[in-house]
Amino acid sequence: TFNRLNCEKGGSKAAGRWVNCFGNEDCTVLILKIKLHCMLLFLHYKTGNSKRKIKKSIIYLLMLLFSALLFQSCHSGQLYKRYIAIPDGVWNRGDRIRFVADIEGKMPAEVNVTLLVRYTDIYEYNNLQITMHLSSPEKVLLEEKNYDLPMKLPEGGNAGKGLGDIWDIKLPLLQQYQLPVSGNYTVEIEHTMPVEELPFITELGLLIEQQ
Repeated sequence: TFNRLNCEKGGSKAAGRWVNCFGNEDCTVLILKIKLHCMLLFLHYKTGNSKRKIKKSIIYLLMLLFSALLFQSCHSGQLYKRYIAIPDGVWNRGDRIRFVADIEGKMPAEVNVTLLVRYTDIYEYNNLQITMHLSSPEKVLLEEKNYDLPMKLPEGGNAGKGLGDIWDIKLPLLQQYQLPVSGNYTVEIEHTMPVEELPFITELGLLIEQQ
């Protein structure tokens, strides 16, 4: 038996901030800003505020809309991206982190599947051993692979990019992989490190991009 950690409860709090499990965090914040500023612009108009305030609101709204278009163009090859928080930053052996990727429309010829690991700078191991399970929309197991992923640089430093004591690293799982049909693909990740409790892994993410 094993436990699954997923996004069925909506969002979860990790590393001192809220993580949106149902969409990209930056995109969600940007959409919220656009909605709030549209409301502010409407209130300026209805209450008869000065033309200067209305003009400033319109300019700022246009900047937000441009940012949204730029964000969309930069992520045009991205099919799926989610983060799931590890409760208390301790990943228990047997706990499968479960992602369900809805891949619809015209199927890309090939995709790259990348594991996103967010960890603290006191993670004590040089590697991260995991098993990945990939199932088709028909619940057929397509792949079951073991990985030994590097978490430290050869000189001993943390791998990836760090901000304070939090580090992010991208680890490739599948390259130039062909998905057979459209639908909901399930990816489950479990750690196979030689410990029951693996501390200092705060979040796991999954990124699927068109090749």
